[in-house]
Amino acid sequence: MEDEKKTADAADKDKLPNIRTFKTDAEIYMRDKGLSTLDIATKSYMAGEKKSLASSIVNSHILKYAMITLAAAAVIGGLGYVSVEYIILPRLAIKNSIEKPPQAFKNFVAVDGEKEISVLPYSANFNSGELLRAIQSELGKSLRYNTVIYFPIKTESSGTAKYTDSVEFIKLMSWVPPPLLTASLYPEFNAYIVYGERSSDFAAAFKVNDFSRAFEAMLGWEKTMWSDWKPFLGNQDYAYLQDRPFEDFVIKNNDARVLRNKDGGIVMGYSIFSKQFVVVSNSENALGRILELLILIPPRQ
Repeated sequence: MEDEKKTADAADKDKLPNIRTFKTDAEIYMRDKGLSTLDIATKSYMAGEKKSLASSIVNSHILKYAMITLAAAAVIGGLGYVSVEYIILPRLAIKNSIEKPPQAFKNFVAVDGEKEISVLPYSANFNSGELLRAIQSELGKSLRYNTVIYFPIKTESSGTAKYTDSVEFIKLMSWVPPPLLTASLYPEFNAYIVYGERSSDFAAAFKVNDFSRAFEAMLGWEKTMWSDWKPFLGNQDYAYLQDRPFEDFVIKNNDARVLRNKDGGIVMGYSIFSKQFVVVSNSENALGRILELLILIPPRQ
C-alpha cells in the first residue's frame, strides 16, 4: 500500500503543471457570470456599434468645422480682394497723383541755370503767343557770355498743370513743320537761350525716334523754316531769304544745314547730333554751343 502511494506521488511529480491562459480566464468569467458565448458576441457587437457611431459623430463634426473654416477663408479672401482692388489701390493712385507733381523733362546738356516758363495750353481756336513773348522777354536779359539757360515749358489751366511735350511746344510756337517731323520725335525736348557777346539766341533740341524720317522732314521744313523762326531773326531781307536754299556746313565737327543772308552771315541752322537729337537755332554761336555741350557729356538714352 505504501508502495502504491509512492508510485502515485512520483507520477504527479513527473506530470506538467496546468498553464493559465486567456481562454481559461474567459471560461471562468463566463461560468461565474452565467454568460453564454452568444451573450459575449452580442455585447461585443453592441460595443462596436457604439464606437462606430461615436467615430461617425466626431468625423461629422470635423467635416462641419472644416467646411465652416473654408467658407470663412473664402469670405475673408473675397473681402480682401475687394478692399485691395476697389478701395486701397484707387486711394493709392489718388495719393500718388497728389504727392507726385508733374516733372519737367531732363535737360540734355549741362546748363548754367534753369527757369520755368508757365503759359496757357495750346488751343486750336486761339494761340495767344504767350510763350513767344515770354521767350523774347528772357532774350532781352543780359547774362554772362556763353551762359546757357534751360527753360522747361509748363502749361496751366483750371488748376491742371503739365509740362509741354515736343508736339505741343511746336504748336505753341506757331511753327508748321511737315507732319513727318512731329511723327519722328519723342515727347522730350529742351528749349535754351544762349547768351552771347553781342546778342542772345534761342535754340531748341528734340529727341529723335527715327533719324531717316526726321532728316527728311527737316529738309522739307527748310522752305518755310525761316518764316516760322522770323521773330528770332531780327532785321533781315526776308524776300531774299525766301528764295535762298539751306546749304551744308560743319559746326563743331558736326554736319549742319544753314541759311545765309545777303552778307553771307548765318541767320539760322540745324544739326542732327549723333542721329539722336535735332538741334535748331537762329545763330551759329548758339547752335555751336549746344553741340559743344552734347559732345562734352553725351546724353544717356
